[in-house]
Amino acid sequence: MTKYVAFIRKQPDMSREDFEAKWLGGHASIVKRFPKLRRYTITFFQHGPERFIDTNLDTRDGKAVPTELVGWDGYAEIWFDSREDFEAAHESEIWAVEASGDRSNFIGEFISAPVKSEHRML
Repeated sequence: MTKYVAFIRKQPDMSREDFEAKWLGGHASIVKRFPKLRRYTITFFQHGPERFIDTNLDTRDGKAVPTELVGWDGYAEIWFDSREDFEAAHESEIWAVEASGDRSNFIGEFISAPVKSEHRML
């Protein structure tokens, strides 16, 4: 499984309501048309996170995560069955033109990366 994960900050002058409406509306309808898309999830942070703690679960020791990694308004996960499926979507016109062009309608800043993942339900 390959996921493309993006943490997103809204445009500074945009209300939370407008940000969520634009992401859930027009942008999501574009992303849902990506070729070979398996799953698409959007998570909105209601409060914060103003601070993350990077915790070692074995020792319960924690350290603060750098400030540039906090203050996000939400994140998206775009799932594909393989790296090849991700690359097919990433190279598509829908991603390169439509989705990329729509970002400026609601996104102020984002960081993203494809990751290989395996999920286990506990």
